[in-house]
Formats: sequence, C-alpha cells, structure tokens
Amino acid sequence: MINIEAYFKMSTSSSIMKEFYEFGRKMNTIGILAIVSLIIPFLGIVELIFIFLALGNIKRIIQEMPNQDLSSYRSLYITGFLITFLGILVMVGGTVFLLFTSFYYWSYGFLYTLIGIVIVGFILIFISAIIEYKAWDHLLLFFEQNKQMFPEMVLRDVTKGCKNLKLGALFRLTLILAIVGVILQIIGYFQVSALRNILDMHGRQITPQLQAQTYQPAPQVQQQPVAAPAPSGGRFCPYCGVKIKQEAKFCSSCGSKL
Repeated sequence: MINIEAYFKMSTSSSIMKEFYEFGRKMNTIGILAIVSLIIPFLGIVELIFIFLALGNIKRIIQEMPNQDLSSYRSLYITGFLITFLGILVMVGGTVFLLFTSFYYWSYGFLYTLIGIVIVGFILIFISAIIEYKAWDHLLLFFEQNKQMFPEMVLRDVTKGCKNLKLGALFRLTLILAIVGVILQIIGYFQVSALRNILDMHGRQITPQLQAQTYQPAPQVQQQPVAAPAPSGGRFCPYCGVKIKQEAKFCSSCGSKL
C-alpha cells in the first residue's frame, strides 16, 4: 500500500501536465520543421516560432511550479538564440557589406576586416552553442530530479532526447560534425516529444507506476465486544460479567442488550 503523504506529494495539477503535454506536441512539430527546413530554409522561421511557443509552455509551468532548472533552461536557451542570431548577423551582414563596398574600393584593410568579422561571428556562434548545451543540461536535470512526476516510458525517451540535444549543440561547434549535430538535434526533438503521451485520449493524466497503485485506506475492523469471563452458576452479562436476573433483557450495569 502506497504511503498517502508520498502519493499527494507526487500528484501534479492537471494544468501543469497539460503544459508539459503541449510542450511535447510542439517539440514534435519542431522536429518535423527542422527536417523540412533542410530543404526549404524559409520554414526555419516557422520552426523558430514554435520554439518560442514551447518556451511559453515552460514559462507557464514555472509560474505554477517554480523550479530553478526549468528557469535556467528557458533563460539560457533564449540567451543562446539571441547570441546565435547576432553571430549570423555579424557574419552575413558584415560579409555582404564588405563585398559590396569592395567593388568601389579594395585594399588589404578590407580583407582583414572581412576575416575579422567572420571570426567574430564564429566566436559568437561558438559561445551560443555552449550556452544551448547548458540549457538542455538543465532540462535534463529537471527530469532526472522529478522522476516521480512522469511515466517511466515517457521519462526514458525524454532524458535520451535531452542528451541528444546536448550532443547536437556540441557537434555544431565543428564544421565537420555539424551535420551530425543537426541529425542528433532532430532525433532529440522527437524523443522529447514523448511528453505527448502523459495524457490519455480524454486529456487525463497518465500517472507513474507508483501513482497507478490506487490508494486504498486500510479497512476499519469493527470492534466486537469481548465477553468477560462469567463466573460459574447463575446468569451473568456476557459484556461486563455482572450477575443479572434470568428474565432480564438488558444488563442493569452496562445496559447491553442480552
């Protein structure tokens, strides 16, 4: 029989579970868009929209259930994205500008400036990848430290997904393994989307194995009166042992019905 205090401690509000469910659904959509955007780069913008929608689910979870790891995941991921965007802007914008102006005036100064801009862009992207790695690490820590909240099969897939997303962020640091990093991140998105399975078809929470054991309070056994040992000879009350009349229907001492 499960301890009632542990049971209520593990019980999580349906609104939080629905936010995790929606987060999982968006991760699935992000995984699909990540594949398609390899062919149609323009869809990367749509993927970005869904990423921030998913972070919105995390924000609502934090509002109901404050957690340092979830807060760190969200803030680090947003920071990493902004630095990535800045790095790409520096690389692409600076390169285009210098190449355009080189048609009018060319010198070694332009070449050095162009190389410097590209290096700064790579450094910013390198930093953003490290930050993103830490972000997924915090999300992994949350799930590992709150195992009792999720079904075992869902938890296994989600933790694998977080680990693949961490590795994907690291592999993006190298040009050679960048494609491997992209593949790992796509796999990770789909694995984290296992959170879609925490609700059944009716929108109710599928609880962990421990919660699946329905709590049943111990049956209360009705106390039966224990007859007091009656002395030999005459009629005595079976409850208190006091001597009573032969024709009595109630005990004159304890009032029990005979």
